[in-house]
Amino acid sequence: TQSVLFTGGDLTRHMQHFYRAIRTMRHIRTFAILLNGDFADTAEETHGVMRSMVKALQQRPGSWPKAHILLQISFDEFHQEVITDKHGALRERIPVEKIANIVEAAPKFKDEVQLCLLHKQGHLNFSMELFQKGVFARLVNELGRRGHQVHVLSSAPSSRLKRNPLNPDQPAPLIKD
Repeated sequence: TQSVLFTGGDLTRHMQHFYRAIRTMRHIRTFAILLNGDFADTAEETHGVMRSMVKALQQRPGSWPKAHILLQISFDEFHQEVITDKHGALRERIPVEKIANIVEAAPKFKDEVQLCLLHKQGHLNFSMELFQKGVFARLVNELGRRGHQVHVLSSAPSSRLKRNPLNPDQPAPLIKD
């Protein structure tokens, strides 16, 4: 194979194994890793993780095939769930601010690291409300607060009909891309 995916819970504390794999797996060209984004407390820490990824790529021998990283971030109503702490205050499981740090950093590393936000299917996936409510809306608001604009360039429905949990009797296409 030319691709490998590292997954299985949050791997943030085990990144040294990921970096070692990048440096030693000669035939792999795509190193994908699924993280929850909890590593991105600050812009500096986020850049540090991304720089470490790039450094591992640069440590591969020049005679080996060029490789890149697909950084997949779990971004959905579970990972960014709003919960109540023991004092009654609301907080997010993985704050959207951390995801915004990753989204802001990603373009600086675009030649080596591709970012993908993975979103689990829910009732919002059946309409453009997906981008106007819930975690996407919170991310857009946070990025807007930081001076960025987000535009949906395209979207595509799935070819197979799915059951909307809010209306299971009427299968419909969901937004796939």
